[in-house]
Amino acid sequence: MTIGYNLVIANANDETALSWEELLAYVNTPQTLHNVLHINTLKELVLGMCIRLVNNAPIVLLDGVLAEAIPSMSAENTTEVLHVASRPIANVQELRTAIQASNSTVCIFTSGTTGEPKQVRHTVASLTRTVRTGAKYAENIWAFAYNYTHMAGLQVFFQAVLNGNTMVDVFGKSKTDVVNDITANHVTHISATPTFFRLLLPLPEQLPSLKKLSVGGEKSSEALIAALVAAFPKASINNIYASTEAGTLLHAHGSDFAIPTHLSQFICIRDGQLCVHASLLGHSSSIVLNDDWFETGDLVEFTDDTQSRFRFVSRQSEIINVGGNKVSPHEVEDAILALPEVTQAKVYARFNSILGNLLVADVVSKNPTVSEKWIRDALSQRLQDFKIPRKVNFVSQISLTRTGKLQR
Repeated sequence: MTIGYNLVIANANDETALSWEELLAYVNTPQTLHNVLHINTLKELVLGMCIRLVNNAPIVLLDGVLAEAIPSMSAENTTEVLHVASRPIANVQELRTAIQASNSTVCIFTSGTTGEPKQVRHTVASLTRTVRTGAKYAENIWAFAYNYTHMAGLQVFFQAVLNGNTMVDVFGKSKTDVVNDITANHVTHISATPTFFRLLLPLPEQLPSLKKLSVGGEKSSEALIAALVAAFPKASINNIYASTEAGTLLHAHGSDFAIPTHLSQFICIRDGQLCVHASLLGHSSSIVLNDDWFETGDLVEFTDDTQSRFRFVSRQSEIINVGGNKVSPHEVEDAILALPEVTQAKVYARFNSILGNLLVADVVSKNPTVSEKWIRDALSQRLQDFKIPRKVNFVSQISLTRTGKLQR
């Protein structure tokens, strides 16, 4: 199958491939559609989003996991139906123009780690705030590595579709399949979570077609960025901060971020926490404001004397109290992941009635001779004693969430 402008989705499996001609035919077919869009494949996302966007119809995005978690949103319980009478779209350029000018609202959901996931409604303008279009982007080929209904996934969708780019679906695939898909389809751009990239490294072969890597969706680390620079010496590495409530906000080439001048009135740091002004947020009844500011729950520490640069430390909700000391599980995970024998790590609290919270680490090691004592001894050279896990479990794999992050 030839890769190029004629394809929206490239895949060796013809059932999941999609040409622009097929997409145009679909959006030009009058249909009756539910406003709730259940997405299980990239093809379903592209078809379902595009036909609704060109008709200025409201959209609620659900994946299979969310559909089970929110029974009220199931298709059979959804009474609102969209009677779509598509106006003819003559060509790809007209399709892209109609999508960019769409008055649709798009509802997506927070991860729902506690309680029922919360809905956030965005306009197309807010979702495409950081999308760049133009001739210089026309030849990009994107690996789609995010959950199809995740904010970061929508960013890739709009960036690719509005530039007429080809997308290659690699979400949820094995390392071997991801490498094969990138190679076979000459992928140039990939945006994914730090967990995705950690599982991708070390590379079994060079991937020279990749020109830009974007890391987002969860906290990254200096070690991971350095590993990506070493693995992809000719590629640009971009670290992204985004949220379901606000979309993409910050970019960095390493682990240190700075608030750009044009956003200095809309993003600030209060008491070590990143805050975003209400004007940058989507609409949600679950968003609580403090004097028109949204406290993201993302904790930061300054990395320079002028307090203009900072790095993300942890989520406020993830901080663990160990004997009166506050511990970021991410700091401990980064220290464990810095050990060359370790490929994955997750740190969490386990309550003890006598001692309070104890730190526990689940570790995936490529070296079967590595022991719990070896891990703890190695960490003693890097961390304070109260930050060293009291228990290390060696596991074959660590569960991921529906969005490809570590299951916490």
